[in-house]
Amino acid sequence: MKAGSKLPPSKFSDDIFVRNHYYPECKAILREHFGATTVHIFDHTFRDASFRKETEDARKQLLGNDILHPAYDVHVDQTPASVRRRVRSLYGDKSEEMLQKRIRILNLWRPLVPIVQDHPIAVCDYRSTEPTDYIPTDLPSPYWEGEMLLLHYNPKHQWYFLKEMMDLELLVLKCFDSAAEMPGSGVALGAPHTTFDWKDSPIDCPPRKSLEVRALVFS
Repeated sequence: MKAGSKLPPSKFSDDIFVRNHYYPECKAILREHFGATTVHIFDHTFRDASFRKETEDARKQLLGNDILHPAYDVHVDQTPASVRRRVRSLYGDKSEEMLQKRIRILNLWRPLVPIVQDHPIAVCDYRSTEPTDYIPTDLPSPYWEGEMLLLHYNPKHQWYFLKEMMDLELLVLKCFDSAAEMPGSGVALGAPHTTFDWKDSPIDCPPRKSLEVRALVFS
C-alpha cells in the first residue's frame, strides 16, 4: 500500500523516537484501513543488511533493541497459542473480553532506502501451504516466552515479492487472524515470509534497511 511517512528515515534506528513518533502513524493506518477498534503495538525491529550477522549479540536480538541483519529463516512471527498468551499478559482482567474479538497480528514493514534492490522480502501464498509445513519453534527472551512458526520446504509453495519496492510503500504482513480458525472461513491464518538474495540485485545498490512494527489489532 502507498503510505509514506513524514518522519526522517535517519531517525528510525532510534528506539525512543520510533515509539514516540512512528507508532502513532502506524496506529492511524491500522485503524483507517483495517477497521481496528483497538491497536496495541508491542515491538519493532530495525534491520540493516550492512550489519554483519556474525557480530550480532544474541541477548540484544532477543530483547529486540539491536540492529539486526535481514532474516533468512522462512517464518511466521507468532503461533496462535503465543498470540493468546500475549493478549492475556497485556490485558489481564480484561483479556477474556478481548479474546472474544477478532484478533489479528499485523506487521507494517517499511523500507528505509529509496528503492529495495538488496535483500528484498518475499511472501508465501498461504493457500499454497499445508498445515504439516509449519513447525512451532520457541522464541525465548529475557522478558517474553514467544513462539514462532518455521516453514519447511514444499514444492507447492508459491512465492512473491514486490520488485524494487519504494520507501513510499508499506507492506502489511498478517501473522495471525482469529477469523481463520472458523470452519470454512477461507481466511488466511498468516503469511510466511523471508528475505532472499535476489539474482538481479545491482552490485552497487545500497544495503537494505527496513523497520518492521508488530501490532495486535482488535475488531
